Amino acid sequence: MAKNDEVVGTGDKASGRNWGETLYLPKTDFPMRAGLPKLEPKLLERWEKIGLYDKLRDVA
Repeated sequence: MAKNDEVVGTGDKASGRNWGETLYLPKTDFPMRAGLPKLEPKLLERWEKIGLYDKLRDVA
C-alpha cells in the first residue's frame, strides 16, 4: 500500500485518540436501534394496507 493510501481510522491506535468522542450525537427520547430486519416486514405490511404506494403515485 502506498503512503497516501491510508485506510480511514487506522491512526486511532497509534495516536491514542478516540475519534468517536469528537462526534455530535444528539440525545433523543426514542431508541436508536437498527432493528430493520424485524421492523421492515411490519412497515411493508402497513404500507400495503393503507395503499401508500398508490397514494404516492397519484400525487406524483
